[in-house]
Amino acid sequence: MCSAASSDFTENRISPLATNTTGRLRAPISAIIALRPDGHVALWNEGAEQLLGWSSSEVFGSPCPCDIDFHALHGPSGDEVQSSPQILQVRHREGYTVPLRVTSEPLPCATGEESGAVLSLTALSYPDQPSVHHYTTIIEASPHGIQENNLDGVITFSNPAHHKILGYENGTLPGKKIWDMAVSAEACKDTQDYLTYLIREKPTPAPYHTKNRCLDGRIIDVQIDWAYLYNKGGEVTGFVSIITDVTQTKQVEKNLRESEMRFRSLFQHAGAGMFTLSSEGAFLSANPAFCRITGYPSEQLLTKQMTDIIHPESQGRVQCMLGEVRQGNRKLCEGEVRYIRPDGEFVWGYVTNAWIFDDTGTAIYGVGMVQDITVKKQAREAIESEQKFLKIIMDGVVDPIMVIGLDHQVLSMNAAAEANLPNWETPPGGWRCYQASHHINSPCSNGDHPCPLEEVKATRKPVTLVHRHNLKNGDARTYELSASPFFDKNDDLQGMIETSRDITDRELIQKRLHRKEKDYQYLFDHDVMTGLPNRNFLVEDLMQEIFRAKRTGLSFTFLLLSIDRFKNINKTLGHKAGDRILKEVADRLRRTIRNNDTLTRFGGDEFAFVLRQVDSPRAISAIVAKILGVLVRPVNVDGQEITLSASIGGSLFPEHTQNHEDLIRYADSAVQQAKQQGHNGFTLYTADLTLQGGKQFSLESRLRKAIESDQLCLHYQPQVDILTGQVVAVEALARWNDPETGLVPPSEFIPVAEETGLIIPLGKWVLLTACQQARALNAAGLSNLRMAVNISARQFRDPDFLSTVDRALETTGIDPQRLELEITESVVLDNVEKAIGIMEELKKRGVYLSMDDFGTGYSSLSYLQRFPIDTLKIDRSFVKDVEENIQSEKIVASIIAMAQNMGLDVVAEGVETTGQLTLLRDKSCRVVQGYLFSPPVVAEKISLLCLNGFDVPA
Repeated sequence: MCSAASSDFTENRISPLATNTTGRLRAPISAIIALRPDGHVALWNEGAEQLLGWSSSEVFGSPCPCDIDFHALHGPSGDEVQSSPQILQVRHREGYTVPLRVTSEPLPCATGEESGAVLSLTALSYPDQPSVHHYTTIIEASPHGIQENNLDGVITFSNPAHHKILGYENGTLPGKKIWDMAVSAEACKDTQDYLTYLIREKPTPAPYHTKNRCLDGRIIDVQIDWAYLYNKGGEVTGFVSIITDVTQTKQVEKNLRESEMRFRSLFQHAGAGMFTLSSEGAFLSANPAFCRITGYPSEQLLTKQMTDIIHPESQGRVQCMLGEVRQGNRKLCEGEVRYIRPDGEFVWGYVTNAWIFDDTGTAIYGVGMVQDITVKKQAREAIESEQKFLKIIMDGVVDPIMVIGLDHQVLSMNAAAEANLPNWETPPGGWRCYQASHHINSPCSNGDHPCPLEEVKATRKPVTLVHRHNLKNGDARTYELSASPFFDKNDDLQGMIETSRDITDRELIQKRLHRKEKDYQYLFDHDVMTGLPNRNFLVEDLMQEIFRAKRTGLSFTFLLLSIDRFKNINKTLGHKAGDRILKEVADRLRRTIRNNDTLTRFGGDEFAFVLRQVDSPRAISAIVAKILGVLVRPVNVDGQEITLSASIGGSLFPEHTQNHEDLIRYADSAVQQAKQQGHNGFTLYTADLTLQGGKQFSLESRLRKAIESDQLCLHYQPQVDILTGQVVAVEALARWNDPETGLVPPSEFIPVAEETGLIIPLGKWVLLTACQQARALNAAGLSNLRMAVNISARQFRDPDFLSTVDRALETTGIDPQRLELEITESVVLDNVEKAIGIMEELKKRGVYLSMDDFGTGYSSLSYLQRFPIDTLKIDRSFVKDVEENIQSEKIVASIIAMAQNMGLDVVAEGVETTGQLTLLRDKSCRVVQGYLFSPPVVAEKISLLCLNGFDVPA
């Protein structure tokens, strides 16, 4: 029951009716009872004492205790002739009823008054039944766990198989509580509550699953099929359960669906179908097993009568059976019934049915249990009645089962075992177990195939072995043999019950899973593309190396390498080219490390090194130089020579930290420092880097507060037409005057805003404020002036970006043509198609677009001609050197010429000298921006500058 169940089916625990009738079956006992007219006993012979349990002295002169209405038997007058024999359920002294054949003759009184009766009661004669010991032997030898517990939850019986399932010595489970095997305190409480519920509610028994804790601590899954135990008075005294360990089945089901379906199907078909009927024979409920047997879903069954799904040949028998029970002539009815499935096929079921009556004797509803016997029926018809029960059980199991005597003789076998018999003539005297399973003529050896029978003889306990069996088609399969001993009533070993389960597929699956586990482990801690260990491997390796270093007192160095400008390479050449470069870098780096060092791909364009017993600056520098040296040689990608460089950061154990996470974090800080110092270099971690990280965190917090409290403002720098001196546009530039530290350069807070996402709210504020200033300039008479606003990469990718632009235009009411958005090359190259789509949407609104910092990226002309832009802005880095660097002059000239050919305007940024201005004028650049004319100024000054214009130096 609630945690597992079985029954002590010893002779003193089987129904008294079953035991007491055993001796009467061949020689029916007759009882003679004489009753006075008032129903008091006048005669009670020895047969009556044997049949009904009361002695003559107990009943003489008293009302008849067995509730027989003799008036109904022979009529109201005393002159009736002998009544016809009737079969009645007569109450026994112990409370149960006994089926007896009863005849009645009138017993006239001398006075001629109302007569009494002489009753003749005869025990019914039945065919030989299996003995109690027969059932006891089967249960004791059963491979399934069987248990009985009382209403207090105390286990009163547990068979050997149940002890084996839970890992207990035989005989040690009785006396324990059923919740002692619960897996947790909560499960224990649930079991106690469920027992209380069963005692109180008495629900229909149904199989269910739970978990048990074995004696050795293992947790197993079990299926429990339980039933009530009743005393002779019909009261529930406890529960009997059959426990099946389904742990292995569930595990295999988890790994392979096909296997899962097979074993679950076997498990589910072991349950019986159950249903309830109304007094008119309509279905009130049906369990899944019954639905599977009949083929009807539950909701469809509830619209049908029982007879609707019965085959015509079974209709009469079913109606008769149900009628006899409903009328009270029988307590139970059982028999074989043929059902018609919805598809026209039919199935055979063995049905047990009973009716529940109210106090008035009216049938309220019926209950029934059905076992699908379709497959078993033909085989069962030819078997002796004493073997029926065991044969049905055995043939219903898909695994081969054999009952084997001490001399290896097969006493019985199921259909699965018979199917595996060799194509031989049946040997004289029948099959031996080794012939039936191994197809050999000698018993199993003690080598690879130890004999299970010899093991059982030696231990008198169940054993489990693995054998290779030959099939009749010549195949060899691996079987797990479970052999359980069975004993006679004197506890003498008679043989064993052997169940063979084919585990060939399971072994193959386990081997495949083992190989897959190795593959998964490799994938877990290796980078597939480069073949190097990955970050997972690195973390584990670092922790192990720290453990070894602490134990030995040695030190080591951790290096982190990042390929410089690798994102630009990916954007320009594509990810396939980037992957080829990463593979080449990995191959080169492999040749730089010693056998005892570790090289891993840390992620993206980063690689990590664990250099064991390396801590001196000279040794570290030599290794770093070697690493950087192997990267200098160009990489050929589709005929294009790509020159690489890398930035490397390092941290030391134990000098910097003794924690692997800090080693990685410190090295990463050092990498960033190396990049800031100009790439292609090495930086060893110092405490100052951590301090810089703290400063950056502080800067982020203060910037967030500055945005929320309006501490930022906009300055404006004019863009001047050098032919007329008129201002054609102004660029809005964010400025931050921190109350704590003073003016913070944009070069410091803009990257932090980009990295942390604060650029989104900052960008929205800049755009709205710039549009408001554009409206003010328009009101001052500068209606043709454009307001230029820089758009960051993160802001451009924001899904709400277009809505942000729309809100700014709508809120301020400015003409969209007066708004200029400056977008850098790197922004649009992240996702060219998406960028073009966004820019086209902006152009539909009339917004002016310019490409900022042109010449610093990797955009190609094929991309550039697709971008719906109006202006190219030459980056200040080219303008700065244009007077001294002929290369810069050529680049500037090329950009101007290209823009003119494409019909684009050009703006040169960072113009600070008249020489630069003259050269740009000579190259036909008409609009410039820079300190030569004006630095960025506050809003109050920009209006005056724009109205007055500038005197352009000649």
